Amino acid sequence: MSSTSHNIVRSLSACILVCAPAGVARAQSADKIVMKLGHTLAADTHYQLAALEFAKTVTAKTSGRIEIQIVPQSQLRDEVQMTQELRA
Repeated sequence: MSSTSHNIVRSLSACILVCAPAGVARAQSADKIVMKLGHTLAADTHYQLAALEFAKTVTAKTSGRIEIQIVPQSQLRDEVQMTQELRA
């Protein structure tokens, strides 16, 4: 993986770590946790590739207990709205 991809995966990890406690706190220890990771670029960009790699790593390291669903092209919200929701 290139340096840029590593940086993107690191940023995605930080984003998930910020969002994760709320979802994890509500989940029982045996429940599967499903989280959505949105980004604003198309599905054929480096953001998507890094996000897919991140999702694969999370699934592998948690033995499938945490699943990350990737949502490209601002399908969840635009960049500003997603950032504002992280802060809320």
